[in-house]
Amino acid sequence: MNSNALWDDIIIGAGYSGLSLASLLTRQKRRVCVLEAHSLPGGCASYFKRADFHFDVGATTLSGLAHGMPINNLLRHLEISLETQKLSVPMIITLNDGTKLKRYGDAKKWLEELNEKFPNIDHRSFWNQLTKLSSRAWAMLGETWNFPPENLQEAFKLLTPSLLKQADLGLELLRPLESLLPKEYQSGPLRQLIDEQLLISTQSYADKVPALIGALGLTYPDDMYYPFGGITSLAQKLESYIVENGGKVEYSIKVKSINNKLQVISVDDQVFQAKRIISTIPIWNLRVFNPKLEEWVNSMGKVHQDSWSAITMNFAIRPKKPIENLYHQIHLDEPIKNAESNSLFFSLSKPEDKARAPTGWQTVTVSTHTFMKKFSDRKDNDYKKDKEVIANQIIKVFREKVSDFDEIKFKSVGTPHTFERYTGRYQGRVGGIAHSIEFRPWHWPSHTTPLDNFYHSGDTAFPGQGIVGVIQGSLNFMQRHHWQKEGHK
Repeated sequence: MNSNALWDDIIIGAGYSGLSLASLLTRQKRRVCVLEAHSLPGGCASYFKRADFHFDVGATTLSGLAHGMPINNLLRHLEISLETQKLSVPMIITLNDGTKLKRYGDAKKWLEELNEKFPNIDHRSFWNQLTKLSSRAWAMLGETWNFPPENLQEAFKLLTPSLLKQADLGLELLRPLESLLPKEYQSGPLRQLIDEQLLISTQSYADKVPALIGALGLTYPDDMYYPFGGITSLAQKLESYIVENGGKVEYSIKVKSINNKLQVISVDDQVFQAKRIISTIPIWNLRVFNPKLEEWVNSMGKVHQDSWSAITMNFAIRPKKPIENLYHQIHLDEPIKNAESNSLFFSLSKPEDKARAPTGWQTVTVSTHTFMKKFSDRKDNDYKKDKEVIANQIIKVFREKVSDFDEIKFKSVGTPHTFERYTGRYQGRVGGIAHSIEFRPWHWPSHTTPLDNFYHSGDTAFPGQGIVGVIQGSLNFMQRHHWQKEGHK
């Protein structure tokens, strides 16, 4: 079967990278077609329904809506709105010694909380330093669309007076966040606080994550929101924008190959033709599309490092009373079965959000980090038993550390195999490339590839990492490969 349309751009992947990029291209009056292997938008931050319950696939948070931040910039460019509520207490963190911390969005209240629970420590200097680094980093990321530079011309474009004033930030990409930690944060519950927060936001711990990226990862709760209708509400807004402005989003289209004529061939032999193709799926998946891409991916040895996957669980509860604190990170003495992280991250639907659960009920999504190898070469019976153990462990932690409940429905455990099956991501990898001082920004895969007019974006292109990171990546991609060619600033 052949698609008769000649598109300006074909985007592979309807996750947040693909949808944001397609929306921005559509805004520039380009004819855009998005191809998605799954039947729903959102990628790793998608959703599913069971009866009257709407579940987020992963325990994903929404931040980046403050002025000048990536999602705010995207919504402003597209002139669309999103129904959200800024959270005064974005997260409850329960440390493994039983200490409960209210992670306030307000910096003053957060410091008061730390001083109350951990007195006689100079928390202020450390967190003020993180805030300053974070605000400077976002400003720099928004301006340096050509970082890391892909050629000499882009390198010269970095030599502007405003960017040269920020040159000292480059040093913070070369040393680990651990080097900034006060001595009281170098071990014990406070070190676990830092490490487990970093893992969910940067895929790294304090001894590996660059200080600049670590500051972003630790301060994101300052700007955290509840999205009514679930995390996918933004994806649905972007899809509507694309379609209403002449684009198309095709689901259940799994790409088999891309030839040198810029034709995309699906597994059921549909052919899509474009002037330009942009893949937003992980770089590890690209090797199967074209021999030139296989050589290119294989040449990037460091890209083949172990990358994180996840164990997730979804269920619905009828709590004894409505649970108003919606995000919880529970620290553990040891991981649950087959996990690698010493924490569980729970996200709940708002009690009054009827788009996600009937009156008196709330949906719950929980996630923790793992590797595919934890689930490889397993017999079906063992796999099923392990999932039952995981479910029981998670429910026990929830009852003890978050809230008890009267009734539970739809207990569903996801593993790396689940992510691989539904998203197509190689080995079920989520979160992209971990930020690490061992993997410098200039080691990240390039946006350009050996195929003419075939480009790579998404969470394995800098800056990567989560909804905020890939949307910033899309804004930067537009600067690099479209706006400057069209004369835009």
